[in-house]
Amino acid sequence: MGEVTTSGLDGGAHPRPTLLYVEDHPASVSVMRSLLELRPQWRFLTAARLDAGLVLARTEHPDLVLLDMRLPDGTGSDGLAALRSDPATSGIPVVILTAGPPGGERPLLEAGAEQVWIKPHDLSLTLDFLDEIAARSA
Repeated sequence: MGEVTTSGLDGGAHPRPTLLYVEDHPASVSVMRSLLELRPQWRFLTAARLDAGLVLARTEHPDLVLLDMRLPDGTGSDGLAALRSDPATSGIPVVILTAGPPGGERPLLEAGAEQVWIKPHDLSLTLDFLDEIAARSA
């Protein structure tokens, strides 16, 4: 199913917001992991393949999914459609990350993506969005 990693897991009584990052490029995962050190309250889950990411979304119920547009076993569009069609995951905010040129965001937004970020995206905006999602989840 592909590599799945977790960090920031705790057995505490207070639930922590969870970010699921579905991304196959280790450097991008490393950057996000480092960025989350600035938001240590977040639990971080990663999957390098779409199939593994969908399983994690169903079982872990993350507060946010960051979904790469190009994965070894599917596209961000495929993943978004699967997440939106499953009652267990249909309400999870999804951000699609794409290296493609700007201009293709509208179909993804119409399909249910909360946002579409063009790589490389502004990391300070990522932190702001994580804060917004954490506030919604509280």
